[in-house]
Amino acid sequence: MIRAEPGQPANTIRLGDNIRDVQKLYGSKGYVSASITPQFTFDDTDSTVAIRLEIKEGPVFHMGDLEFRGLDNSLTAKLRNAWKIRPGEVYNAAYLSEYLPSAQKLLPPTLDWEVSPHVTANVRDKTVDVDLIYSAKAPK
Repeated sequence: MIRAEPGQPANTIRLGDNIRDVQKLYGSKGYVSASITPQFTFDDTDSTVAIRLEIKEGPVFHMGDLEFRGLDNSLTAKLRNAWKIRPGEVYNAAYLSEYLPSAQKLLPPTLDWEVSPHVTANVRDKTVDVDLIYSAKAPK
């Protein structure tokens, strides 16, 4: 996932993008606190740089509480049922971006809906709580 070719000029912008992609991959496996730190060793005589990535996975986080706000009980039940990560399962940090478009299809189409997701990683118990706050805008 790190696209740096030996012998080519170093591209720190692409390296940063690649590191974010790797962090997303770790997050999808429950490592929501994973950190990736590049370390650069410059050789001025050869005009080269060696890049070493230090990865600290940290603990695996699991699904904690899932809350829906701004919806009636029936709609909350539908959306909760559509959420596939059950309490205690390994948390997939990439799942929310998959879930929101499919959940949007379950909302009444006569209103313009806005959702504000709040994701909280609880370091003490290694869980992730997800709070989805829905608000209905003017009718379509």
